[in-house]
Amino acid sequence: MAGNELSITEIRTIKSKKGVSWSCRNCNILNSDINDLKAAILSLRNDLAAREKSAGIDDKAFEELLAELGDRNNRKQNIIMFGVPESDTHDANTRRSRELETVQAVLKALPSGMNTDHIEVHRIGRFVPDKRRPIKVRLSSSREAHTVLKHAKRLRKNEQYKHINISLDKNPPPNRLFQKD
Repeated sequence: MAGNELSITEIRTIKSKKGVSWSCRNCNILNSDINDLKAAILSLRNDLAAREKSAGIDDKAFEELLAELGDRNNRKQNIIMFGVPESDTHDANTRRSRELETVQAVLKALPSGMNTDHIEVHRIGRFVPDKRRPIKVRLSSSREAHTVLKHAKRLRKNEQYKHINISLDKNPPPNRLFQKD
């Protein structure tokens, strides 16, 4: 053979079109692992894109949704009393203490046997003489709020409190998160 001639093995390799692999065994394993990781990353990207598309909510809207859920959770232990007469006095502190006494008397009139020592009371809205503003009452737990609501119908039988209605503290109307465009 001359210096430029190909051997029979070299000619067979060229004709087979398979080529020659000159990498080591460890390199083949690492290359396979890299290809597997690329496939996994691509799959995760596709899954994430599909979930974002199906959720249809951006970061700001998600934060607003979390705030809304937090607000709902805070309102669970509140009740609203309607029809409780306003105090005649113009002194705010005197009005607040009388409102607390009135709310405690109404709650004690219910058969729930609830402890009214740790409640918070305040009127909703501005003071206007001869107008009955609702009273927001914060109880110790959501269980107490539901118990009061369960027994609230019995106030109608009590002549002194028959004009008072009680409801749960409901959220304001849904904001733009829940409105369709």
